[in-house]
Amino acid sequence: MMYEKERQVSFLYDLAPDREDVTFLNGNPFKKSPRIFGRKFIDKTHHEITVETIDKSDRMECGDYLEYDNMVWLCLNSFSFHNLYCRATFMSCDWKLFWQDKNGNIKSIYVVDQNSTQYNSGESGNQYVTLGAAQHMLRMQCNDDTVVFDTPQRFVLDKNIKNPTCYKVTQNDNSSYNYGKGLCCITVLETPLDPKVDQLVKLPTGEQVWICNYHSSNTDDTQPTPPLDHDSYIVDISGSTKIRVGIPKKYTVSIVNHDNNSSLLSSVPFSWNIVCDCEVEKTLSGEHGEIITLTVNDESQIGKKVDIQILIGNSVVSEKQVTIADIL
Repeated sequence: MMYEKERQVSFLYDLAPDREDVTFLNGNPFKKSPRIFGRKFIDKTHHEITVETIDKSDRMECGDYLEYDNMVWLCLNSFSFHNLYCRATFMSCDWKLFWQDKNGNIKSIYVVDQNSTQYNSGESGNQYVTLGAAQHMLRMQCNDDTVVFDTPQRFVLDKNIKNPTCYKVTQNDNSSYNYGKGLCCITVLETPLDPKVDQLVKLPTGEQVWICNYHSSNTDDTQPTPPLDHDSYIVDISGSTKIRVGIPKKYTVSIVNHDNNSSLLSSVPFSWNIVCDCEVEKTLSGEHGEIITLTVNDESQIGKKVDIQILIGNSVVSEKQVTIADIL
């Protein structure tokens, strides 16, 4: 009986007209392109979509990030129906939060930013919002970094880099969405920028961002991590073996510890190298530059090969060959 249901679900899934190919879950391509439907505004700012998958390796959970339609989406909830398919609700992110950890590493995460000035700030003893003081609710994936966000940590939430507005964490609710990866719902209250310790920093991508309480790397007493032997980690490039003309294609590198499978992207210096005798547009993204987007716009290059390489030092430690294909 269950086998017949699986066949029926698979058959209908293959016929679904709302499947989307150019989508990524947590930076990785889906094994089977997902269905995406039910797009709507849930307020005057944010979109909501329903995403459905049937392959077990494509299962989604609360706290996952989806890249779709040139936007990043945060998973609010999901469920599996008799293990036949997984359905999830995603909400559009509208801000990328930047901060610096104690070792000097600049980190970032996409958040759903909602103005909550009419609500309590979360600080004890304050029953009313001070007139003129804005506050926001930031929803983001709960992980080792975000779960410890607490007062007096500050962030800049402003596109105006000449005179930005700064916000201080007043509450971190990480228990309301305590399933899957989970969410952190962080309340921040407007606070002054401190030009003595806050700094405008230029990232390797060329983007300029404000970092509150900026400091140099390894200002604490911890010792720098010694260089790793090449045999101690595994490097892999994920992504399609075809780049279709005119369609951007993303590739993601993972660098994991050989012994415990933990990520080493923040501690192993690497670089991308693209080998091809034609013009390929390249754009880096991701917290550590671990995602590269390649685009070929010249139809005369169809059939040519592109070698995507990861370099550590001067050594090629991983390589993937892809073919430039027609759009059809």
